[in-house]
Amino acid sequence: MKTIVWDLDDVLNNLMEAWLDNAWRIEHAGSTIAYARSNPPTAELATTSEAYLASLDRFRLSPASRDLRPQPALMSWFQRFGDRFYHHILTARPVATVAPAADWAFTHFGRWIRHFHFVPSPRPGESLPAYQRTKGEMLAEFGSVDFFIDDSTENVAAASALGINALLFPQPWNRSELTIPALLDELTRHS
Repeated sequence: MKTIVWDLDDVLNNLMEAWLDNAWRIEHAGSTIAYARSNPPTAELATTSEAYLASLDRFRLSPASRDLRPQPALMSWFQRFGDRFYHHILTARPVATVAPAADWAFTHFGRWIRHFHFVPSPRPGESLPAYQRTKGEMLAEFGSVDFFIDDSTENVAAASALGINALLFPQPWNRSELTIPALLDELTRHS
């Protein structure tokens, strides 16, 4: 059985869009940004990295974040083909937001997902052990991984360098040549 490692935020869910709708625009009443074209969207939002991350982290701990719906096409794919693969989640988040993320992942995808991994996104004042610092370093520890799905070109490049078939999940901030259906078709062909 082939192994797929999935990114969580903005792949299995629509975190950035939901955060803009349910947090940023509420916190910044004059903001007219409809959807982020970059990640991080600090230039688009005319804000600092610190302000952006603080708002995003508050949202990650909010009831609205717990209520995020899975990407519909992915949920449909999991229902049809999920049992043909072995699944992991690998996310990069601050430690304080990992437990709600794992809860969300297992609530929606627990029928298929068996492993949840994270690389800490450092925050000021945190002192954490220096294990794996990037998704690439974490993937190198996994052993056999057939597919890696992420919305970050940097993470996809790191996985590709390890010999993993890495697919860039389409988002406005990347240049993925795949549509979501095409990406899922690529996985299905290998089931």
